[in-house]
Amino acid sequence: VYNGRRVSNQQLCSRTKRLSNVLLGLGVNRGDRVAVLSTNNDAYVEIVFALSLLGAVWVPLNFRLSPKELSYIVTDADTTTVLFSADMQVCAEEVAQQATSVRRWIRIGRKGSFGHDYEELVSQARDGFTAQPSDPNALFTIMYTSGTTGKPKGVMLTQSAFLRGTEHWALAARASAHEINLQVIPQFHAGGQIYQLAHMLVGATVVIAPRFEPGLI
Repeated sequence: VYNGRRVSNQQLCSRTKRLSNVLLGLGVNRGDRVAVLSTNNDAYVEIVFALSLLGAVWVPLNFRLSPKELSYIVTDADTTTVLFSADMQVCAEEVAQQATSVRRWIRIGRKGSFGHDYEELVSQARDGFTAQPSDPNALFTIMYTSGTTGKPKGVMLTQSAFLRGTEHWALAARASAHEINLQVIPQFHAGGQIYQLAHMLVGATVVIAPRFEPGLI
């Protein structure tokens, strides 16, 4: 559930396959690094699954960082594509001026003049997609450290490592399909993403808040 929209697992699966076809059509291939600069939303769920289907590498970006800091990470990870939420467009445009190696920008949310329109692309794509056999040791994500004593460093996590974390969290939390869980931890964070996936794993309902605001919560 996000912003009044309710999405079933079946709908999520269809949209994930559509997005995989979109990215493949734009030239994103297995092993390519794809960054996401976004506040929490339902599209972020689709993106993480679609990148995994493609075998591309998810590079989550902390939306609280400055354009200069983000540009360093985007360049260091050799990122080819960036998906960004519309509320981060001004920041994304500044990053684009500095990280010139990025070839594709995709905007999630309201209409704008910068980047491809996410919803337009997904709605026009076909939902049939045959994924390549999954390699548990394949790189799933590069998550950057806070860089408090120097430049941030990219931590490389495999498909298997992230899945194990998801399973362990589900077991430790005694997650249940009957639960409704509030997802307010940033989706760019390992903890936020694993918390979300752990509850999806058991069939629970996840309610996504864009960011922590006391009134909204």
